[in-house]
Amino acid sequence: IAGPSEVCVMADNFAQAEFVAIDLMAQAEHDPRASCYLVTLDESLADEVEEFIEEYLEESTRADITRESLENRGLIVCVPDLASAIQTVNVIAPEHLEIHMTDPMELIGSIRHAGAIFLGEFTPESVGDYVAGPNHTLPTGGTARFSSPLSTEMFMKRSSIIQYTYGALERDADVIETIADREGLWSHARAVSLRTELVEEMLADMDEDDDDECECCGKHSKHHDDEPAEEAEPEAVDAAEDEAAEDGQEET
Repeated sequence: IAGPSEVCVMADNFAQAEFVAIDLMAQAEHDPRASCYLVTLDESLADEVEEFIEEYLEESTRADITRESLENRGLIVCVPDLASAIQTVNVIAPEHLEIHMTDPMELIGSIRHAGAIFLGEFTPESVGDYVAGPNHTLPTGGTARFSSPLSTEMFMKRSSIIQYTYGALERDADVIETIADREGLWSHARAVSLRTELVEEMLADMDEDDDDECECCGKHSKHHDDEPAEEAEPEAVDAAEDEAAEDGQEET
């Protein structure tokens, strides 16, 4: 079950402090238990954000809830560099992540854990709540480390289809047998080795048969032992003798 809600804003010195402040408040006003994080490379930005929050609380119609959330479950983290900022965000694994950075699109590949990611200063989390995205049921409480936003795939039944050739099985045989042996599952290992051994025996038999083939005709050499000796036809012998006699007279 999703909730309580949370947001993390990652910002550099180019971020607009007033935008960051109001976006943190937009999440805080949901629930006193909502969590709000600001991860920034700029300490002066952090100070400005706090000043704007105090200013905007004077106008908020849900000031009490917002203030309670920010005071009890709000956190500002100042980091020395971009790598540290990204690492912090991945540890938090927020439900909503806003990236208020110079080039947010370039950072997408580094964000491993976040439910929904909002890029740039003109993409507040409010758009995700109401109009943008396929849905807004997102993993909370750090569960973005191992789960994803709700989608139609969660309501679909799927099957895995696997087919190996002998070559593929031979390639993976050692790995499968080693793991099976470590787990003490003899039949698992034998199910692979039995197949590879059988094919190896068949190939060995074929090689032996090939070695026995006769060079003159491509058949097995023993077929000559089974064939009766051919005898010359009498007429052919007589013709050959007459031809030899004629050749001898011409020479004389």
